[in-house]
Amino acid sequence: ASRFPILEQAHPTARCLVFAALAVPIGFMPHFWQIALAVPLSAIGLFMARIPAIWHGPRTFAASGFLFLLVLPMPWTTPGQPGEPTWLAANWSGTESALKVLCRAWTMLALGWICFLGLDASDWRAVCADLRLGSSVAMVVWMSGRCLRVLSGEWRQMRTAARLRGARLAADNRSWKVIGLLVGMGLIRSSARAERMGVALRLRTGVGTSQIPRRRWRGNDALLAGCALAAGTFLWWATTVHP
Repeated sequence: ASRFPILEQAHPTARCLVFAALAVPIGFMPHFWQIALAVPLSAIGLFMARIPAIWHGPRTFAASGFLFLLVLPMPWTTPGQPGEPTWLAANWSGTESALKVLCRAWTMLALGWICFLGLDASDWRAVCADLRLGSSVAMVVWMSGRCLRVLSGEWRQMRTAARLRGARLAADNRSWKVIGLLVGMGLIRSSARAERMGVALRLRTGVGTSQIPRRRWRGNDALLAGCALAAGTFLWWATTVHP
């Protein structure tokens, strides 16, 4: 989790506002040097938040690997400006565009880790309550955080059971049949689990969905959100409106 005390103890909605206030101007930065400057600042933020590189390093490579393959042809496919330097038929305009995408993606990831690490399902329910999204949406958000891990465990159990019975997936009709059976079994188990959870909720609350608990905002939370919005507005004005 993030070790910034001001973020760790802040209201979840205030942390979301901090992320939005900083992410929006970064997304609209027009110049490459501005986005490139945000990369080392994000790395410093991760270090100050005491998020270890052994944790965020593999996740960065996993998230950026597919994106790198997408932007790889851009130096050769983006039309270049007259007279700009080229190297192996690749132009600088396409290379700059690809680097912008990669640097912006890395900065957004780092900012999201700094702001959101440590939030649990109840915190996201509080965010839904502040945004007036309704009890149904909040219940979906709350239950998703709890159920995804359960469904992942169910899927691993079914795969293990299939392997113990001699099923080996390959590019043939039998493997597709096994995959179809696993998916169908997963849907049946998910439906049965959803019915049990619905009954449990009704027994605990007397209705189909419970009311969303609201969290009180403290003075520090409002101050943090206000300062973040002011800093984000100034950053957007300085980099986009009046660079």
